[in-house]
Amino acid sequence: MFDLDGTLIDSRRDIAEAANTLLEQCGAAPLPEERIGRMVGDGAAALVARAFAADPSVLFADEPTGNLDSATGEEIISLMFELNRVARTTLLLVTHDEVLAQRCPRRIGLAAGRLTNDERR
Repeated sequence: MFDLDGTLIDSRRDIAEAANTLLEQCGAAPLPEERIGRMVGDGAAALVARAFAADPSVLFADEPTGNLDSATGEEIISLMFELNRVARTTLLLVTHDEVLAQRCPRRIGLAAGRLTNDERR
């Protein structure tokens, strides 16, 4: 894995540093290394930052706000879109949330395994 400046990421500490660099670029507070990847408190933000820190060409997010309250879900989605803008990766979201879907530049609808719509803004 490589971070945004091309430096090799080869340890958990490197991933935490890369995630915090992305968080800081987005104006979010950095998280302690031991909190990166934990799914408690603001762990959802750490997981999002950690996913982007791996510098993927495509990032899949299946129902990213599914088990979050609405306020936390909005914060996580805002962070995800901001990190996506900074990292310039392809972000593929799967969601039943129409409000979230409307924020995406392209929406593809599926029903019973068939394409129902393909909309671009």
